[in-house]
Amino acid sequence: MIASFSLAQPAVTVLGIGVLVAVLAVLRSRARGVAAPALPVPGSSAEDAQVPETDVQPDGSGQSAFALQPASSVSIAFVAAPAAALVAGSMLAAFGSPVAHGLLLIAGLAVVTAISAQYRRTLLGKLDAATSRTCALGRGAALVCLLLIISRPGCDWTESVWERPLLVGLLDSSRSMSISDGSGPSRADLATNAMQAAVRAVPNLEDRYELQLRAFGAGVSPLDEWKIKPTEPASGIAAALRAAMQMRSPIGDGPAVVLLVSDGAETGASPGQIAAAAADLAARDVALVCLAVGPNASRAASVQMDPLVVPSRVGSRETLSIPVAAQVEDCGGSQLRIQAGWDGGFSVDETRAIRDSSQRIQQGLQLTPPSEGVHRLTVRASLPAELGGQCAEQSAVIQVRDERIRVLFVDGQLRSESAFAARALRTDPAFDVSQQVLLAKAGETDRAPAWREFDVVVLGNIDPKAISRDALADLAEATQRQGVGVLLAGGDRFFGDRTFARSDLAAISPVELSGCAAVDASVVDLVLSDVGARHAALPPRKPAAERLANPPTGTAPLIPQVSISIRFGNPKPLAETLLRTPDQAPALVVANVGRGRCAAAAWDETWPWALRSDEGFAGHRQLWRGLPRWLSAWVITDRADYTRSSLVGGQETVAVRAGIAGLDAGAPPPQFVRLLMRRAEESTTAPSSGAAGGAIGTRIRVVRTGEEWHAQLAAADWPGGSPRAGAYELEFSAEAGDQPVGATPRAGDIATGKTLFHVLADDPELRSPTFNFAVLQSAATATASHGGSFHAVSEATAVWRELTKADRRRRVERVARFDFAERMSWLLLALTTAGLGGDWLLRKRNGLR
Repeated sequence: MIASFSLAQPAVTVLGIGVLVAVLAVLRSRARGVAAPALPVPGSSAEDAQVPETDVQPDGSGQSAFALQPASSVSIAFVAAPAAALVAGSMLAAFGSPVAHGLLLIAGLAVVTAISAQYRRTLLGKLDAATSRTCALGRGAALVCLLLIISRPGCDWTESVWERPLLVGLLDSSRSMSISDGSGPSRADLATNAMQAAVRAVPNLEDRYELQLRAFGAGVSPLDEWKIKPTEPASGIAAALRAAMQMRSPIGDGPAVVLLVSDGAETGASPGQIAAAAADLAARDVALVCLAVGPNASRAASVQMDPLVVPSRVGSRETLSIPVAAQVEDCGGSQLRIQAGWDGGFSVDETRAIRDSSQRIQQGLQLTPPSEGVHRLTVRASLPAELGGQCAEQSAVIQVRDERIRVLFVDGQLRSESAFAARALRTDPAFDVSQQVLLAKAGETDRAPAWREFDVVVLGNIDPKAISRDALADLAEATQRQGVGVLLAGGDRFFGDRTFARSDLAAISPVELSGCAAVDASVVDLVLSDVGARHAALPPRKPAAERLANPPTGTAPLIPQVSISIRFGNPKPLAETLLRTPDQAPALVVANVGRGRCAAAAWDETWPWALRSDEGFAGHRQLWRGLPRWLSAWVITDRADYTRSSLVGGQETVAVRAGIAGLDAGAPPPQFVRLLMRRAEESTTAPSSGAAGGAIGTRIRVVRTGEEWHAQLAAADWPGGSPRAGAYELEFSAEAGDQPVGATPRAGDIATGKTLFHVLADDPELRSPTFNFAVLQSAATATASHGGSFHAVSEATAVWRELTKADRRRRVERVARFDFAERMSWLLLALTTAGLGGDWLLRKRNGLR
């Protein structure tokens, strides 16, 4: 129905009408005989001048047929007519109403009609009536076509259309859908039959939604019907959800509903990536409706694990406590299996009874770190096979380091003893030394250090008022449980105060603190006990004759005389006395306490020893220092297991990270690193000490990023040029930074780390578990506020009905326009050409210009 009439270019139409008015004025002037007077040609006589012929009028007068008028009137018409038309037409067009546009077009047609009539009258005296009429019609038709072209009139009307929301159907076409759960049809057939039955029962789904079907597996491809063909080698659920978010309806809108039909066995991404894709759908107000296919799909027994909260670095002597938290659903009366281990193996295997249908599981596990380097910690929670055997798994990469020995000196005042001992340790890069002075202030006894951040704590001459009993209890616990070493070397001020004897330090002290007593200070010559002579913490004592015959070197100095002002109580039964006074009183006693150790030294000062001689300086340094520990390199892959078909097809790549544990930020980096990959024996479960199978490794290019090195294993990197099933060993080695590039490696100057990964031959789509309803349920729940839900595929008909229950279409009114000039541009141009051409031909045949 025509609602309105309008001109697309009213301003141009106004100007065109003004020009036509001017043309009409010129034609009317010519018809009345307006002409410029004839001027005599220079050099001719007045008689030769042409005089217009005269006609005798009916009344007999000799009036001229062309009465002379001022020629400027024509020019005035050419200027005044368009100007007046512009003013009047602009005022008319300003109303912007269809009536104004119609009147404007009618005015233009009237002017064209007047021009054609006037043009016909000018031809009557020269052409016959039929020819003059034809010429006038041709020129008039051309003018009408030109008027339509410049004004572009059109008919506008309003029409109502229904815009349908986009529904994207994602059908899992991976090979796991070919599995038959029992003796019946395959999962693909079950899903196809259920979906086609739903289409027959609810045929108006396509009327309510703009349907776009996609089959997904390793990729996403268009699909014409609700039918699953399980041929894909992988299940890329996360990638399919991301692809669905990019799809658009014919009007440019994104999806309103994503219908996912799958068994949930994702083999191309982690459950976390699926959850992230579902969160993106929820952020865009998209509903995710999941139809689960598999055994007992209507009962979604599931287990979900929280991310692991573990430190990124642990010491090799620490026991790692792992808090495990999981949520189980529909598993009442069954057992949850919890496993934990390093680098793909599980050293902890426990079960937990599930009493309720929905239960929160929290359990702590204790693990001892493996050897130094970077290792992958994995915790897995598994359901029984009769409930689907679903596994939830969380991993974390932890660096196990035997770092520099962190030593803390705590004293009640600045003393030369602690200063000299700290200097002896700071000259060895294997130690990290800190010092803290605790001054006794009223009401300030809770300023104790964080004991657990150190490996060794040396308690000097401190006032018991400067530290609380709780802080001392915390130190004792850190020694027994974490392995912090404690050296009690505070002299008579420490051991003579009964406050420490009544604290928890008494439990870890190797001597009875209550039996210690102050004595007059004396300089004595310490004697090695039989145990002390063999103990690695002390340098050996040489007899004088041997010392004279063999001058001491820095490796075997004597134990000098020291000042002692305390007499120890009895050593505890399991303690060892390393040094004694000449009267056999213990002077240095050590003992193991839980995971830690504690030593008690009776001397007041050892620093004078370092000033007596070079021999004494070396002995003092050896007494306070231990042998340095060198840190090894580490290398690790992003996964422990890979599938051969995915590696060959390019769906998976082996990403390698490597580095040097304990490399300081300011230390010079290694000048040369190399990464070798070699094929290991199938039975290998740990990195070998040499070349696996005697094969020479394939060298792989690494790229440094920050303090780590990275590599991606390409097809050419594999032994034989292609991945094969089996175990592979990676070896990362780094030459010392001060060694010239290309130089022969020196012993001890190369840090080496190794790791193993496996390439699996079996099809991941057919590897248990072949379904995971929990990940589908979790993803659907993330969009529940927008209509997302989880169902078994047998409920497809009910899901179809639920989707069509609410009409989500939008009724949109759009203005439609029929533009004559645009729709019939070629016709108007042809009529214009024909009209002007026919007029010209007729006048030419009759001898007119």
